[in-house]
Amino acid sequence: MTLPQVLQFWDLPDTPADQAVSFDLSPTPEKELITWRMEFPGSLASAEQRLQLYEQQILVSEKALENIQERAEILASQIINEDPGDLSFQFIETSSAEGELCNLLNLIGPSTGGINFDTSGRSASNWQDANKQLESSLSRLNQVFTQYAVVETSFHGCLIGSTMVSWSGKYVTSWQASSQPTSILLHQRSLRVAMASRRLFMNMFSVSAMSAARISVLLAIPGGALFTLPAIWKFVTRILGEIEKYHNLTQ
Repeated sequence: MTLPQVLQFWDLPDTPADQAVSFDLSPTPEKELITWRMEFPGSLASAEQRLQLYEQQILVSEKALENIQERAEILASQIINEDPGDLSFQFIETSSAEGELCNLLNLIGPSTGGINFDTSGRSASNWQDANKQLESSLSRLNQVFTQYAVVETSFHGCLIGSTMVSWSGKYVTSWQASSQPTSILLHQRSLRVAMASRRLFMNMFSVSAMSAARISVLLAIPGGALFTLPAIWKFVTRILGEIEKYHNLTQ
């Protein structure tokens, strides 16, 4: 699983594997700053084209999120109609996002009383992978929203501007003395993309949490939304990843 490209520009300090995820909204001085670094080595026109691509990617992803919960609920309805007491219903296209989600939900159905792994170990590996993806993403989400961030834009190797952003969204920008109006506009646009990427990240988690809650009720999954969330998060990130690849190919 790969997060959308616009989320990968965040340079985050490593979080120890044994460190619990904490959503403490009080940044402390000893925490490292997270940084959004946008470097443009080419022409001004190419820089603007790149920013336009990222802006479009965010819009496409946001639009896709509006339909993801519906897709998950359609899947749940199909499972229920196939056999209300068994989640072993298999999609014809098992390689699809829905097929993968169905297989993961099959591990935690009401008939299993918990997680049920097959003897091959493949199911256990898939479930562990989904859990790791969720834990890693939650760690990144925690840092992006609860720590101070810096958004930096460089053009031809020279720093144009650096903006400090608090978790509440307040800005303080430092400019290079030699910055031209066109360069200033470039950094301002880069800043807007950075903030839009934060919003996308939060919306991804919000949709995932709501979908997990809904699916766990529809399918009477033991453990509720918390137990279902890893599977739904993998479903969400896979769909956005596929949409992003298609969008890039058509540009």
